[in-house]
Amino acid sequence: FMGVLYTSWIRDENIPQTPAVSKLVQLPRVISGMRFTWGFVLALVVGLVMYYVLFWTSGGFKLRAVGYNMNGIPVKRYILTSFIISGAIAGLGGGAELLGTQFRLINGFGAGYGFDGVAMALIGQLHPIATVIVALFFAALRVGSTTMQAATGVPTSVSDIIQALVIVFSVAGMALTKLPEFESWKSRLFSRKRKAGDK
Repeated sequence: FMGVLYTSWIRDENIPQTPAVSKLVQLPRVISGMRFTWGFVLALVVGLVMYYVLFWTSGGFKLRAVGYNMNGIPVKRYILTSFIISGAIAGLGGGAELLGTQFRLINGFGAGYGFDGVAMALIGQLHPIATVIVALFFAALRVGSTTMQAATGVPTSVSDIIQALVIVFSVAGMALTKLPEFESWKSRLFSRKRKAGDK
């Protein structure tokens, strides 16, 4: 649908993109001369609000409980609610990107954001604050890789390799902690420490 928009209905003359949004609606920079727009502040606020909703409200508790135990909770309603909230947050992110950085719909706008979001949520273990921190780390890697290539000639693919390794080791580490062997080793280790402390 987005492709139809920028190639036909609201195309900018003969260029396959939409006209630039008015400067009146563009998101200003938080600090002049830096790339941070108010979209960054909006992302932080959304992360804090989601943390509060998920961990400090009864609705958030029920929403988290759906993923662990589906008995006694209207599952379909909470799944639909999570879809709507997720879609709204994605729309906020896309709007902030459009109004703060791109200023127009172009080919490839938003490509790969869904995969990145899943990867960052996995590394952050589905915790809103941890996911924001992971997202900042990935953003620093990506922006820094472009500067690194210009300054030292190191290709940006090195950044992609680092990101892939972080994802692999994070997911592997989380899977490892769920193994029964790891749980038994952990219980033996802590029981030894407790016995040593008692002595």
